Amino acid sequence: MVTFKHHNKRSHDDLRKSRDDWLARFLIYSMITLKASRKFYRQFAAGLMAHKSIDKSSKKHKKDKHTIGKKKKEKKSKRSKDVEAETWTEGKRLKKSKTSSDFSSAEDEEGVINNEDPSSFNNYCLSPSTIRNLEKKGIKTLFPIQQCCFNHIYEGKDLVGRARTGTGKTLAFSLPIIERLEPSHEYGRKARVLVLTPTRELAKQVAEDFISIGTFLKTLCIYGGVPYEPQETALRKGVDVVVGTPGRILDHIERKTLILDNLKFICLDEADQMLDIGFKDSMEAILKVAAPYGNKEKTYQMLLFSATLPTWVHKTTQKYMNIDKVTVDLVKDEVQKTSTLIEHVAIRCPYYAREKAIRDVIMVYSGKKGRTIIFVSTKREANQLNSSSVLNQECQPLHGDIPQAQREATMKGFRDGQFRVLIATDVAARGLDIANVDVVINCEPPKDSDTYVHRSGRTGRAGQRGLCVTFYKSNQEGAIKLIEKQTGFLKYFF
Repeated sequence: MVTFKHHNKRSHDDLRKSRDDWLARFLIYSMITLKASRKFYRQFAAGLMAHKSIDKSSKKHKKDKHTIGKKKKEKKSKRSKDVEAETWTEGKRLKKSKTSSDFSSAEDEEGVINNEDPSSFNNYCLSPSTIRNLEKKGIKTLFPIQQCCFNHIYEGKDLVGRARTGTGKTLAFSLPIIERLEPSHEYGRKARVLVLTPTRELAKQVAEDFISIGTFLKTLCIYGGVPYEPQETALRKGVDVVVGTPGRILDHIERKTLILDNLKFICLDEADQMLDIGFKDSMEAILKVAAPYGNKEKTYQMLLFSATLPTWVHKTTQKYMNIDKVTVDLVKDEVQKTSTLIEHVAIRCPYYAREKAIRDVIMVYSGKKGRTIIFVSTKREANQLNSSSVLNQECQPLHGDIPQAQREATMKGFRDGQFRVLIATDVAARGLDIANVDVVINCEPPKDSDTYVHRSGRTGRAGQRGLCVTFYKSNQEGAIKLIEKQTGFLKYFF
């Protein structure tokens, strides 16, 4: 941990401003030097490994032909056994009488069940088509939150799930739901799954997961800012899964275009915000229609997921969940609430020097090919920073005043690499899974620790490392220390 001592305040304002500006600039260029030294040692280590690999390759050429031929035969026989095991597994999965506990049994004599690797697909009741679709997305194993939740959801239990950001909570509920549903082509069928999300962007992301993996299901994404007619037409034709935001979902309920009397699953994604003050009334109205009897005479399965679960969330869910609900908490009472793969840095910097400091951080840690998300507090700040010539980066803003079509185009452009810097309000802080975001920058400390957890969680996802930099003024040092205490992150404090 590096700490700069705070000097006594001088009476002359110009000297104080120049000192703060010098400290911020000195910090950035010291970070550049540190990164350069790390790069040198990585290259040096790579050279040593290359030298060793040459030695090993020369030794391999000296091996006897009989030994090499023997290894090839062993590999061939192993592949054939794998094919036979896969064929047997497919046949076993097609038996609907089997439950997920049967597939995780340790009594399997043919070795399909992999007890040593709990993340293996073979340990779970996944159909061959689901496995193929997961592999197309580059997913070869299940993450811990997915492993812990799959069997409970598949067996019909209500569940509350909590894990750090970027650990795959969306697939934790979508996979077992997809495996439980039967294909249906009935015209005008009512929705069997309702997933509620706090933002339009997260709704689209969840819907895309259902569409790409559950290809036999009809999935509809419902949110505001777009015409009602296409959504109403799709609902009349019949859907299996409805994913949407509370406002537009409630509108369709009141218009009687969305009927919720056939639901098998109700899932609240990012539940802490969904049940917060801003969404509480809408949520209560929707749940009264979807679950009029609460947890009495219950015909649906209730699932709730988020990175943070305040105590009052549990009290609210008691009304709609069974008493024997399962709680999967991978964070628990650990001090560190953020992802362990994220490095956290707090930099003291005066407001007038912030744009230059942001430019330097992007240059050092993201470069020309990396992705950066800059979080601001207001829409006005997002527009001002976007129009600034100091950043010297191609960037786009993302906030609530931007039309929905433009927001979708902005998100697609950022994912496709058309531009590398996204300037956003908290509309992008919840649940969005954008690959390879190298740096998250907070222009000032967020209002609370939960917001910090969700903002920083846009980097360091799916096993990748990331960096979260928070700028603060001298009068905001208390806010930084409070966030550090509540989230438990290891802070480099400048």
